[in-house]
Amino acid sequence: MEKVDLAKADKQYYSAGKEPSLVTLGPLAYLAVDGQGTPGEDAFQEAFAALYGVAYTTKFHYKLKLGRDYSVAKLEGLYWFPDGGSSIGGTATDGLRWTVLLRVPEFVEPTEVEAMKADLCAKKESDIYTRVRLDVIAEGLCAQIMHVGPYSEERETIARLLAYAEEQGLKPHGPHHEIYMNDPRRTDPSKLRTILRQPVVKA
Repeated sequence: MEKVDLAKADKQYYSAGKEPSLVTLGPLAYLAVDGQGTPGEDAFQEAFAALYGVAYTTKFHYKLKLGRDYSVAKLEGLYWFPDGGSSIGGTATDGLRWTVLLRVPEFVEPTEVEAMKADLCAKKESDIYTRVRLDVIAEGLCAQIMHVGPYSEERETIARLLAYAEEQGLKPHGPHHEIYMNDPRRTDPSKLRTILRQPVVKA
């Protein structure tokens, strides 16, 4: 059985240089959970648990029942404030909104995801899995850069990214996007690699 690994199949999506650049992205499918507040606190951890619960249950359903296997993708997050402002690393407040994401192959169907959510809610006697949805996001033109180091030190890298966008005659349009290339539980903070991506439009 062939196993789909999105990180290998879509190298453009999962790569960025240490200098800012532009990339154009079409519609892509994700499992998603919305929330608000400071990442890492209880609400974020609950969303994280729901997201991975549905992700792995759906993956094994496809592998064992439908004959299609794939790797669970790297964790991602969208961050924004209600007034439309982007999140700058290290400045999260209670007003911060976020969506945690995991990409899925395009063959994953909404009906299968909904069935897995219902199954999990019954087995775990919890409704947290109802928060997960299968979403399609089309970011279009984005400015991006690879941040190397702790998440708490993203501010300077994001400032460089936004300055680059302005130099190109562009402005932010939509939530700030982060793709976590390493597992922070197993990686020295100085070696963490995070793709910082900002959808943009002409200023």
